[in-house]
Amino acid sequence: MKPEAYILIMILFFFLFSCQMEKAVVKQDRTTDVEIVEETNEPSERENLREGDSIPLKDERVPEPFSEPIDEVRETESIIDVIQSLEESYEKRDFEMWKNFLTDSYKKSYNDPKFLNEEGWDAKDLGSFFALLIETRKSANISALSISRVEFISSNKALVYVMFGDEEFPEPQHTFIKINDKWYKGLLEEGE
Repeated sequence: MKPEAYILIMILFFFLFSCQMEKAVVKQDRTTDVEIVEETNEPSERENLREGDSIPLKDERVPEPFSEPIDEVRETESIIDVIQSLEESYEKRDFEMWKNFLTDSYKKSYNDPKFLNEEGWDAKDLGSFFALLIETRKSANISALSISRVEFISSNKALVYVMFGDEEFPEPQHTFIKINDKWYKGLLEEGE
């Protein structure tokens, strides 16, 4: 055999042998890495776990503190009570009583002639708006509208939908804002 052939065989043998060695080393390193990760994570995670807890992932984001769930039945009843009080104020034509169930933002907006005009009301202030509400309801023979549903936007904001004839009116009729554990008639953009 020629010396070049020996050199070529030796080079090929060297490459084959070195490739096999690298693969073995890589496999060994990967196994070792996995074992180390498992050994370092498991004991500390287990120490902090309580029954029902899950192990958080490293890049898992911690959610904001969860607010208390809404007792929709109780809150809906509270809102209906306010609506009944509003209806009573219309029947009695009691402006002062009516104002007690409005948010400050609602009172301020409906006391502004420019706002009232933009909303399509022919009134100059909150008092004339209240009088116009009563007259409009009387002339259209509108009494209390049936509530179809209350939609809670948050724990302190709710939209009230009403029935108009046999169908639900597509837009909310009332916006209610909860302030200091009491519901008030407010503006749609309030409580955001």
